[in-house]
Amino acid sequence: MKQSLYKVLIILAITLNGCGSDDGEQLGPPEGQLIARVGEGLWTSSKARATATEATDKNIRLIAQNDKGDSIVIVINDFVLGNYPVTNLVSTGGDPPDNIVIFKPASGLTFTTAYDLSEAGGLITINEIDFANRVISGTYEVVLARETSTASDTLISLTNGVFNRVGLVIDEEGVGVDKVSANINDVLFQPVSISGVLNAGDLVLSSGDDSGKSITLTIPSNIETGTYGLGSAGAEHAAVYTSGTTSFNTTSGSLVITSHNTTTRVIIGTFTFAAQSPSNSNTTVNVTNGSFDIAYQ
Repeated sequence: MKQSLYKVLIILAITLNGCGSDDGEQLGPPEGQLIARVGEGLWTSSKARATATEATDKNIRLIAQNDKGDSIVIVINDFVLGNYPVTNLVSTGGDPPDNIVIFKPASGLTFTTAYDLSEAGGLITINEIDFANRVISGTYEVVLARETSTASDTLISLTNGVFNRVGLVIDEEGVGVDKVSANINDVLFQPVSISGVLNAGDLVLSSGDDSGKSITLTIPSNIETGTYGLGSAGAEHAAVYTSGTTSFNTTSGSLVITSHNTTTRVIIGTFTFAAQSPSNSNTTVNVTNGSFDIAYQ
């Protein structure tokens, strides 16, 4: 079974002013942004933010998104300057690594360093962390693998990676540590990746476990407290269950928003829905006892 990533995250907003680099030189993003070469292409963020959490274990979660909706997530297991080796599940014996990098395209499968291929891994360096001014800077170079692959030809490299004085939120009490829970056909769904993203007037709440199962809720960004029906992808209030590369069609469902603070960008609610395979209507899933508490940007 392929495993992936920690729970993660928050996706946030600062404007990109532009950047550039010559091949072979370290990239230099504008202040507040993140940049890298993804394969042979230049990747620049339009939104970036980091959160330092000390409620349980010390960690920093840096999340960036570009204008296409692709995301890079960096998880660092401490608050001090220095180098942080990024390991894979082979070297950890299957335990979640301390430091992780994730590349999530707007569509398609996620790449991660927390993978059971020995080629995955790399290095993150923090060269500035300023708690007074709440910014963090550093570099990263990693090799990632696609989550459901079995072959090394699905590796991708992030090189010349730089995050330059990205805004840093201090989360001393664990507020905004994202939570999603549900039962899928009476089996507990335990996500290891969680995100909330604003996208063209929608709020997309996504969560995935380490076996390739995921639940995505897409709702209006200005949604208020109340009860709503859930439909398939494209509906105003949509729920999508995905297993591997198959996305199921939602046939019925209910969503309850119990709290939505658009200032702090924290949304809390519950959900339940039924869905069926697009290729076989006899293959169904029932998602019950769903709940979420997510900070988004």
